[in-house]
Amino acid sequence: MAMKKCKECGKEVSTKAKVCPNCGKKHPTGGLTGPAKLFLALIIIVVIGKIFSSIGETPSSSPSKPQPVAQKPVTPPKSPKEILSENQATINTTEARLKEYRKKMQTHYPGEDWIQNLSSDLVKMVFIETNYKDSKDKSEIATSKKASSLIKQIAQLQRSVFASTMEQKMMEKGFNMDVKALGRTKTSLQLKFALMSKALVYNFRNEGNIDQTAKRLGFKKIIFTDGFDSTWTVDLK
Repeated sequence: MAMKKCKECGKEVSTKAKVCPNCGKKHPTGGLTGPAKLFLALIIIVVIGKIFSSIGETPSSSPSKPQPVAQKPVTPPKSPKEILSENQATINTTEARLKEYRKKMQTHYPGEDWIQNLSSDLVKMVFIETNYKDSKDKSEIATSKKASSLIKQIAQLQRSVFASTMEQKMMEKGFNMDVKALGRTKTSLQLKFALMSKALVYNFRNEGNIDQTAKRLGFKKIIFTDGFDSTWTVDLK
């Protein structure tokens, strides 16, 4: 049985011991060795980098030869009432999508297209809110307020979807990392990993660019923790 000195009291303990029998220090031998932790950190950063780079990506298409455009018949412009009706239908569709996503996330990881769908919904709601913001019509005012409410809901769900997607990708690579969007408005991103260390936090922030991605999604802070006695909190300004 391999023995190492406890990093707290200096007495010999088993490398498999979770708690030092002498002083009670958790993980007394420090877990993985320096080289092993560095190797693990590099693997994790590569995985996270791929996740972050996929946020906001849209499928690209190769340039094609211009084709003759058939002339379309001129249609009369839509009336304000017709436009309002279409915008209200868009709001209803968005509400249904949010309800569906929330329900699915209770038992499943998010779908690959969820972030893009929510981003598209967010743009639509911003347009509707702005379009009727200064209106005097009661129906248009109500539509603007509804869109404004959905903007906040979409942003919150985006953060939850991002956290859940990150956790899924880490699980697929064999890393048991718990990633959550915390708080009433989901503005705190928590990454809990038993082997989290100061060096790993540094690599997340500097190699994985997690700060920029989290801030762009509306997170206000990131909490890195090993789930035991070590926690690092980053305030995003």
